[in-house]
Amino acid sequence: MAELTISNVRKTFDAVVALAGANITVHDGEFLTLLGPSGCGKTTLLRIIAGITEQDTGEVSIGEQRIDHLPPERRNIGMVFQSYALFPHMTVRGNLAFGLRMRGVNRSEIERRVGEVLELVDLAGLANRFPKQLSGGQQQRVALARALVIEPEVLLLDEPLSNLDAKLRESLREDLRDLQRQLGTTSIYVTHDQAEAMALADRIVVMNFGHVVEVGAPVTLYRQPKYRFTAEFLGNTNVIETQARGGVLELPWGERRASRGLRDGKVTLSVRPEDIQLEPHADDGNAIVEAVTFLGSLVQYQVRVAETQLRIQTAGKGVEILKVNDRVKAVLPETPHILAEDAPQQASMSVVEK
Repeated sequence: MAELTISNVRKTFDAVVALAGANITVHDGEFLTLLGPSGCGKTTLLRIIAGITEQDTGEVSIGEQRIDHLPPERRNIGMVFQSYALFPHMTVRGNLAFGLRMRGVNRSEIERRVGEVLELVDLAGLANRFPKQLSGGQQQRVALARALVIEPEVLLLDEPLSNLDAKLRESLREDLRDLQRQLGTTSIYVTHDQAEAMALADRIVVMNFGHVVEVGAPVTLYRQPKYRFTAEFLGNTNVIETQARGGVLELPWGERRASRGLRDGKVTLSVRPEDIQLEPHADDGNAIVEAVTFLGSLVQYQVRVAETQLRIQTAGKGVEILKVNDRVKAVLPETPHILAEDAPQQASMSVVEK
């Protein structure tokens, strides 16, 4: 089994803590995404797994074998870089064959593997071209093929689509996910793009300031995040500070909701824009439209309810497009999602979930 285990991995650069004791298990055949802002430690962790960077403490294992003491070429790990990192003086075929030659694979086996992986990534007709003769998308396919041709136990991808335009990025994203499912290769994908993470991942690891904040399936982290950082980073949300008193939840604009089971005190809600209903021309309207953004299939509104601003999202087809200064009624879900108190950054929040 190619289950990857990261145990208490810590890394500092001078006085900066890049990783604060990460604990992550990547299951056999799983597509795991490391998601977080720049500087959160995700690429550092990927480089430690690959053997490019050495951790200060902790262990990295594949199955029962610890690999962090091995040089990169002995870890049987494929890596795809953001910059492609192709050899410009070699053809596509030469780039793919290079790693196999370094591993002492015989010529006939090299030809077989290279031919198979070229077919797999739909580049068989471009085998004799040089990188400068390829488009950005084709070069990224070559980089992926080069990582796959060695038949790695684990595939690492460091923001491999970030240099491509939006339409091509979306197309290659779908191809990459289909290919990973077909091969069943245990994969770790680094990105700061929330949509990319949700589209690709079986599970997402949300990171910030060297800590693992939360781990879970995309739908779980989006619909039921534990912490405010996850809620705000994984798409748009409305974070609303409320008070619970005597079994009643008091919203900032005076609306009251039953809140059985909540202890008295501050309660923080996370409400996604699409979960708020917008009722135009309501006699009991409680909000004023302050901004309207039409996006074709969606319409985004910013409304003000008393002193609170809310972001609301509705369908763009078959509904009335409201105007700035229209009076409307904003209706929150009956049981809005409640966030836990954010854990302190200075304490490790690493978790392992299946």
